[in-house]
Amino acid sequence: MALLQRTSTINLARKQTGQAKRAVRTQALFGWGKKDEAQEYKDYEKEEMFRAQQEMLEARRSGKALEGANMRRKQVAETVASRKAARRAEREALGRGEMPDSLKEWRG
Repeated sequence: MALLQRTSTINLARKQTGQAKRAVRTQALFGWGKKDEAQEYKDYEKEEMFRAQQEMLEARRSGKALEGANMRRKQVAETVASRKAARRAEREALGRGEMPDSLKEWRG
């Protein structure tokens, strides 16, 4: 009987002081939900990657990407043409019996 009175006295004391039993939050135990600097940096990287992707998609939609691709194709075509002309000149020089400057070191 004394035990029952003591328990009820403790419960009464808790009610009066407002200290009810509270569930422990998972965040307090494991740290879930807290953002640390590493997580914030990852989030920042994801946002930057998403922004870059959106800019690329916008460039594709507006045709700006095609302009850049055409410029690169033009530069490649010019480079290939100059190399073909150099090889053609080498073959002509070899046909005349001359050693072209570009092949002098090759002969060794």
